[in-house]
Amino acid sequence: MDTSATPRSRTRPIAAAVATAFVLALGVGTGSLVPAGSAIAQEEEETRQVQALRERVFQGLSAAQERLEEEDYAGARRELDRIRTIADLNSYERGQILYFTGLVDYQQENLLAAVSAFEQVVALPDLPQGFLNDTLWTLVQLAMATEQYQKALEYGNRWLETATNPGGDPFYLLAVAHYQLEQYRQSVDYLNRAIEIAERDRDGGAREEWFGLLRAGYFQLEDTARLREVLELMVTRWPKKEYWTHLSAVYGELGLQRRQVAVLEAIYEDGLMDRENEIVQLAQLYMQSGGPYKGARILERGMNDGIVEGNERNYRLLSQAWMMAQDDRRAIPPLREAARRSGDGQLYLQLAQSHLNLDQHQECVEAARAGLNRGGLRRPDTANVVLGMCLYEMQQYEPAKAAFRAARTDDRSRRTANQWIEFIDREVARREDLRRQMARS
Repeated sequence: MDTSATPRSRTRPIAAAVATAFVLALGVGTGSLVPAGSAIAQEEEETRQVQALRERVFQGLSAAQERLEEEDYAGARRELDRIRTIADLNSYERGQILYFTGLVDYQQENLLAAVSAFEQVVALPDLPQGFLNDTLWTLVQLAMATEQYQKALEYGNRWLETATNPGGDPFYLLAVAHYQLEQYRQSVDYLNRAIEIAERDRDGGAREEWFGLLRAGYFQLEDTARLREVLELMVTRWPKKEYWTHLSAVYGELGLQRRQVAVLEAIYEDGLMDRENEIVQLAQLYMQSGGPYKGARILERGMNDGIVEGNERNYRLLSQAWMMAQDDRRAIPPLREAARRSGDGQLYLQLAQSHLNLDQHQECVEAARAGLNRGGLRRPDTANVVLGMCLYEMQQYEPAKAAFRAARTDDRSRRTANQWIEFIDREVARREDLRRQMARS
């Protein structure tokens, strides 16, 4: 549910519903003025005395209605003030005058005054049940429009006590009120009731926004299992990217990694991934689930398409993916780019090791020296060992021994470095002996 919208934008649909509820129908011949569109049966309780509108009141309300239709609000109020002075008004007459007063306030966008007028109506005794319930529901909608959510719940529950076969909409509206009050458990309970009623209706079903609020409620309650059920239903009825992406995240929380990857892959294949974080996440999931080659290809394509930024972090990830796919040759270019953008020498050491694996000894030497010069290495001794090995392969024996001597200053590399120095000395001696023998022959 979008809680970032302005109060005005959030309540506009509710206000429109209130306007519809305010349409009045004159009961010609019966002497009554009753809100139209009531969900309550027209017959009153047998035990309640039905009160009638006297002719003078009826005529005054009719005149006020005409003024209102002409947007003559001052004229409508004058008509209402005139009949308000009639002696011995019964509850029904007072209620109709107050109701119409609330209508005038509403039309002038004075919602708080309208709420006050309708509250006075429902406080009157012995009102016809239909009129009372219509007014109660109007109060529910006005309370929502003015963000008085607790009042909306009070009047809504009072309305439900006598409502005949209510549909799902009232339960949804009260679920919204509970959600706004951060009463998430009550909100999902009302939503499930609304959905249950709507799903039984052969002419339709629960609306998308109902499930959207249910989704938000279960998310707030951290009920991941129920959230999964809601999202799985939503993607079948409204297969939007937003719902698929959320479902994938829920699968991840539940440890269902294969399903998580499958959902994201479907989104990707449909060409719906247009954000860097989505593509990077999918690539990482492939790397974690034994598909580093796919991960590397997705990252590479994202960079080529300009969706994934060519920064140190992403180049490093791309290089890791190619290394995991055992393709050191492809891992080198992104690793070189990551190292160039890095503030320390650690990535240059990784680059040197990759060059060593590919017998690219000159490039290995250059990378190792760049790493040592850049600094920030966790193990400078390791960098010197790699440098010494590459220099040895290039038959630069004295520089190689210098690198190994630098490495053996760290106890963790002393033994290895000494073995290399001894090996180089033997190799130099062997080559010298071979040279002398050839010279004598």
